[in-house]
Amino acid sequence: MMSLRVIIKRIPELLCLSLYAFFLAYYMTLAEEKKYVTSQVSLLLSLEQLIPRHEIQVLNASFSDQLHYDKFAQKQSQLENLSSKLTSDSNIHSVLNNYKQQAFNYIQLVSMMKTSVRLISSEKINDLSAQLNNQIEAIKLLVFQFLSYPTAKIHLDIKKEINLLTIETSNSPSVQYGNLFKLHVKFIIENHEISAKYRKALINSPIIALLFNESKILQKQLDNINRQQLLSIFTVIISLLLLFINILRLHQNELKRVSIAHKNALEVKSQFLANMSHEIRTPMTGILGLVTLCLQSELNEDQRDYLEKMEFSATSLLRIINDILDFSKYDSGQFIIENHPFDHAKVFDNLVTLIAHNAEEKNIEFIFDIDPNIPTNLEGDPVRVSQILLNLLSNSIKFTQKGYVLLTCELIENKESDNSVFIEYKIEDSGIGLSEEQQKKLFKRFSQADESTTRKYGGTGLGLAICKLLIEQMKGTVTVESELDKGAKFTVIIPFLKSNKDTDLSQPVSLKLEKPIKLLLIEDNVITQNVIDKMASYLGASVSIANNVSQGIELCKQINFDVALIDWNLKTETGLGFIKKVQNESYHPKQLFVFSAYSNDYIEARCDQSLSIKYLSKPVTLFGLSQALKSKETDLKKVSRRNKLNVVPEKKLIYQQTINKANNSILLVEDNKINQIVASEILKSLGLCVDIAENGKQAIELINNGQYPLVLMDIQMPVLDGIEATKILRKTYSAEQLKIVALTANIICDQIDYYAEIGMNGYLGKPYEIEKIKAVVDQYYALTTAKN
Repeated sequence: MMSLRVIIKRIPELLCLSLYAFFLAYYMTLAEEKKYVTSQVSLLLSLEQLIPRHEIQVLNASFSDQLHYDKFAQKQSQLENLSSKLTSDSNIHSVLNNYKQQAFNYIQLVSMMKTSVRLISSEKINDLSAQLNNQIEAIKLLVFQFLSYPTAKIHLDIKKEINLLTIETSNSPSVQYGNLFKLHVKFIIENHEISAKYRKALINSPIIALLFNESKILQKQLDNINRQQLLSIFTVIISLLLLFINILRLHQNELKRVSIAHKNALEVKSQFLANMSHEIRTPMTGILGLVTLCLQSELNEDQRDYLEKMEFSATSLLRIINDILDFSKYDSGQFIIENHPFDHAKVFDNLVTLIAHNAEEKNIEFIFDIDPNIPTNLEGDPVRVSQILLNLLSNSIKFTQKGYVLLTCELIENKESDNSVFIEYKIEDSGIGLSEEQQKKLFKRFSQADESTTRKYGGTGLGLAICKLLIEQMKGTVTVESELDKGAKFTVIIPFLKSNKDTDLSQPVSLKLEKPIKLLLIEDNVITQNVIDKMASYLGASVSIANNVSQGIELCKQINFDVALIDWNLKTETGLGFIKKVQNESYHPKQLFVFSAYSNDYIEARCDQSLSIKYLSKPVTLFGLSQALKSKETDLKKVSRRNKLNVVPEKKLIYQQTINKANNSILLVEDNKINQIVASEILKSLGLCVDIAENGKQAIELINNGQYPLVLMDIQMPVLDGIEATKILRKTYSAEQLKIVALTANIICDQIDYYAEIGMNGYLGKPYEIEKIKAVVDQYYALTTAKN
């Protein structure tokens, strides 16, 4: 039964295959027939061209020499060859054979007659009598007249003269010649009429007409074959098309089934990703949060150093987790590039915060060279741009043991559009470099340029692969230039739109100085010297450069500097040496700035006396340098652009309206004990009263007993999760009455959209960071900065 159903199901395909096989075979048969007919047509055409030339050679045999007979023999051979290959109508064979026979008879007879004519044309014999010679000459004349213009009268006259010619019986040469002459003359006049008949038969032969008619018949047959071939190939194509359509129809149902299974698998994978994201990020949130809180407390130097290293390690682990999740999201089709206005300068602030300290610890010169013409407001995905640069810069620092890492950022105008620009980022280092073979594997997943680098330097091998995916998603390009042991240079070009929307800018409209100043730069790295010199000149400062403390002091004695910018980490000394030597001298610069990737606390801890200095974060940016040079001499604030969490005891953010608890209370719904501590401490530092619920059921009870302006709702919790709790609350409270923000480590776009669909007002990603929490809370509470 099963096989019968399969056969019935396959009937359309079988019919199509049968049609295909039959007409394909028919087409091949027609092709063979066409080949045969074409060859016959070609033979007929060749014969049509050959026979007239052959006929001319035959008819001109009377006036020909030996060369003519050679040409005739050649034409005769060609005629025999073609006629042997011809397999057409038998009537043509008969006429053609008759033509060949007549031509042969004519040429043979004419040849014999020519021999007779040559014999009778010979000179007269001397031993013949005068009368006999005269008779022979008269007969010759009549014969030549007959050959030129044959008439019956001349024919009769020749016969009479021959009959009158008497030759004695003898064996003498003259007698023999006379008898031969008489015989040849008779042969000529007797066969001349026969040769004329042959000639007329050749001229009137119907062979050419027959060949032409047969060619027309075969040509029609050939046209008919072509039509049948066209019909056959059309039928073959149609049968194949029908077969293909039927196969597609059969596979469509199979594809639907597979598609449904694949969709189900993707849903399972998405759910798995959500669970993995939550399970991994939740403990990481606690670790980073607690480290952050500890760093805000009073610590000794070793404790702070340990905690900073712990924070760096936890952040690195989180980056690895994010890389893996990014690839999972990409494979699931959930890898989305956002596009919104942002401040391009803030991208570099984040980079300074995250990796400058690592470069300083390795004694690597970390340099930014940013084009000041880059627009402040752009539209794009700043998070992904930061991720790309962070990954590339981290790699450069990791694989550089000495020397420098340089980030150059330049504006490339888009000639095709006034609303968009290209920004070129170049990351150059003096590290271990890459061979050509290593460069080929550079952007592959889960691979590094050399397996030994994994053992020595660590890493998953995902970072650069993700960078390439991100850059391609943003319609950009990435290239690498490198030689082994000679460093590497990565070039990334990304397009951005120019934004007309205002962003939270970190730099003023004009960076340039109001009046020129004299700047002393004490720096031993040539690249850093050039970059800072270029930035300072752009701002309006005249720069003098010293390679060490001694040179700096000599320059101070010669020039009255307004500002001295001193690198903390010189090759053989620190900037502290210069400050100590000039602080009580008359040539003391009006302002002193130490620039370093180390924190200002780190530097101050190493000063054995109180010094009037200011701090500038390294690598130096145009904005940071501008702010430093614009600061007043009496301004003792340290100039820093680092974005590290810095909640100091003497200053806190509080809620303006403190009328009652409900107005400045916030409900934190979180089941993880550590995360409860981290989040609540951060919220308290913002001046808010925090109530905690461990699951959705407790949250509903607390909300029903007392209203909260805002609820931070964790998604995955025991008893009742955040999604179900939100659905229940939305039956009673509208989105305006009760603001619910999702707390989640699952930042997959589909899930975020789903949170909005069920009535959540927003989301806050884990791990907890004070700036992210403040940005969300600030939308619902009027927070302000105030002193205790």
